[in-house]
Amino acid sequence: MKDRILEKRFKIIIFFVCFILFLFKANMSSFNMYSIFLAQVPKSEVLTLGTERGIRSDEWGVSTPLQLYQSKSGNFSESKFIGTENTNLSVFGNNIPTKDITIIGKPFTWGFFFFGSEYGLSWFYIIRFLCLILFSFELIKILTQNIKVASIFSLIIAFSPGIGWWSVGVPEVIIYFESIIVFLYYFFLTDNKYRKFIYATLLIVSITGYWNVIYPPTQIPLMYLMIFSIIGIYLNDKKEKIKLKKSDLLYVIYTCISVIVIMYIFFKNSKEALNIIANTTYPGKRVITGGGHPGFFTLMRYVFFPLLPYPMIQYSPLVDNVSRFSGHITLFPFPLLIYLLYYKYLKKNKILFVYFLYLIFCLCWFFIKFPLFIGQITMLKMVPEIRMEIIFGFANIIFIAMLVSEIPENIQRIKFLKKLCLMGIIGICFFACTWKMRLGNVYAVKTQFSKFSYLSMLFLFTFLVYFLIERKIKKFIILFFVTVLISGITINPINFGNKSLDRYYLHYELKKIDPNRNGIWATLDDLWVAKYILSQGYKSFNSIHYPPHNKLWLNLGFSKKEEYEIYNRYAHVSLRLAKSKKIELYQTDVIIVYLTGEDLKKLGINYLINRGEIKNSNEYGLKELKQIPEDNIYIYNVSR
Repeated sequence: MKDRILEKRFKIIIFFVCFILFLFKANMSSFNMYSIFLAQVPKSEVLTLGTERGIRSDEWGVSTPLQLYQSKSGNFSESKFIGTENTNLSVFGNNIPTKDITIIGKPFTWGFFFFGSEYGLSWFYIIRFLCLILFSFELIKILTQNIKVASIFSLIIAFSPGIGWWSVGVPEVIIYFESIIVFLYYFFLTDNKYRKFIYATLLIVSITGYWNVIYPPTQIPLMYLMIFSIIGIYLNDKKEKIKLKKSDLLYVIYTCISVIVIMYIFFKNSKEALNIIANTTYPGKRVITGGGHPGFFTLMRYVFFPLLPYPMIQYSPLVDNVSRFSGHITLFPFPLLIYLLYYKYLKKNKILFVYFLYLIFCLCWFFIKFPLFIGQITMLKMVPEIRMEIIFGFANIIFIAMLVSEIPENIQRIKFLKKLCLMGIIGICFFACTWKMRLGNVYAVKTQFSKFSYLSMLFLFTFLVYFLIERKIKKFIILFFVTVLISGITINPINFGNKSLDRYYLHYELKKIDPNRNGIWATLDDLWVAKYILSQGYKSFNSIHYPPHNKLWLNLGFSKKEEYEIYNRYAHVSLRLAKSKKIELYQTDVIIVYLTGEDLKKLGINYLINRGEIKNSNEYGLKELKQIPEDNIYIYNVSR
C-alpha cells in the first residue's frame, strides 16, 4: 500500500513539474549560441536559465533550425529548403516533424502540428523528459520490484551526463527501448482484451519510433540489451505470469503487420536518400570489428564528469570536446566486482546475471578484435566503441539499481581498520587509473583539470564505491543521486519560449526583404548564420545538406564523384565567390564550395549575405540591397 502511494505521489509530482514547464514554453535548446554570430536589438532580453553549449551544434545548428523551419512551412516530408533540390526529411531521424506515415513513431514532434513552433519546441523537450523519467521508472520497477529505487534511479538516468551531453538521438532511442519492454511486459501481464489492444497499439508507436531514429551505433547495442532484458525477465518470472496465449496471437499479428506496413512505405518513399547515406564513408562504408577502445582505464573517466559543466570550478582549460569525453557515471569496474563478491547472495536473480553478461559482452567488443564476418553477422560493424560506451553506461546504471535492491544489508560488516584500508585501496585504484587522464588525451580529446578539483573527485568516488561495497545503501543512493545531479542538471539551458531568436537585427531585415518567404538565401564564408535563416522559416541554400545532394553538384558541373563526395552523412556547406568553381573538403563534415555568379543563378539563389562589402560585386551579378552596420552584414540581390 505504501509503495502504491509513493508511486502515485512520484508520478503526480513529475507530471505537475512538466506541466508547469510546458505552460511556460520551456525548452532546453542552446539556440542562444546565435548571439555569438549576430547582433541583438537593445532591450530585447528573454529569460534563460543556464548556459548554452556550443559543442551541441548538432542540436542548435541542425535539428532545432529544421524543427522550426518545418513548423513554419507546413511540416512536409520533402522540402526544398535549400533551394531547387528536394530534401527527404523522413530520413533525418526521429526529431523532425514530417507529414508522412513515420509521424506515428514521432510522438515528441506532435506538438509542432498542434501547438505551433514555440509550444511545439517546448513539447519536444518536456514530453521527452517526462517519458524518459516515467519509462525509466517503469523499467527499473519491473527489474527490481522496488518503488523507491525505481523513483531515484529514473531521475538518475534522466539527469545523467550521458543523456545531457548527447541530447540529440540518444534520449529518444533509450525511451523507445524502455517503452517496448514496458508495453510488452504489461501486455502479457493483463487479461483485459481492451488493455491488450492499447498496449499492442502503443508497441506500434514505440517500435516505429525505435527504428526511425536511424542511428545504428546506439540502436544495435540497445537491440541486444532488449533481447538480454526480455530473456532475464522471462527467466525471473517465477509465478509464470509471462505466457503467450492463443488469444494473444491476434494482437501480435496486428502489431507486426502495422509495423511492417509503416516500414515498407517509409523505405519505398526514402529508398534513394537511404542509398546515398549508405554509400557515404561515414556511416555507410565504415566497418568496425571491435578492439578499438583506447584502454581499460579510460572507462573510469567518469571521475571528471561532475566537473564538466562548471569550467569556473577548475581554474584551468576544459576538455575541448565535452560531448565526446562525457558519458554515464558507471563506477566501472566496481559494480561488476561487487556482483562477483556477493554472487552467492545474488545468484537467484536471473535478470542481474543477464545484465552482468551483457556488460561483459560490451567489454569484449571494446577490447577484442573480431573477424569481419562476426561484425557483419551481428551488425556490430556499424557500432564504434565510443558510441557503444553510451549504452554500456546506461546498462551499468540499471545494473547498479538492481545491485542496491538485491545486496542484503545484514551481512557482517568489516572492522574499522579494515574499512580504512579498503577506502585507501579504492582511492589508490582511482588515482592509478585516472592520473594520466588529468593531463592527457582521451579519444583524441585534450584534457586539463586542476589538482584541487581532481583530488575532490577522488574523495567523492572513493566514498561512493566504499558505501556500495559496505552495503550502506541509503548513503550510497543519496550520494550517487547528488553526484549525477551535479554532473547533469546544468548541462543544458532552460529557455522560456523561443522569442530570443527574434531579437536579432537580421530577423527584421529578413521580414522586410522577403515577407512571403519565397526567396532562396545563401551566406558567404559562413556555416551558422545560414542555419539561423532556416530557423526563421526561410529557404537557406547552405544551411544543412543531409543526405548529401549529389545530383545538385552533378547538375552544377562537378562531373567527378571525388569532387563532391564527403566523409560524413551531414554536409555543412560554406560558399565562396570565385572565377571558377571548385569543391574542397575542409573537415569530415564541412565542404567549401567556390561558385561563380552564373552558378548562383543556376542554383536559384535570390539573396546573398556577406560580412563586409563584396568588391566588384557587379561582376558576379550582385546588387546591394541593405546593410546591417551592427553585424557588418551586407545583403545582395542576385540578378537574373
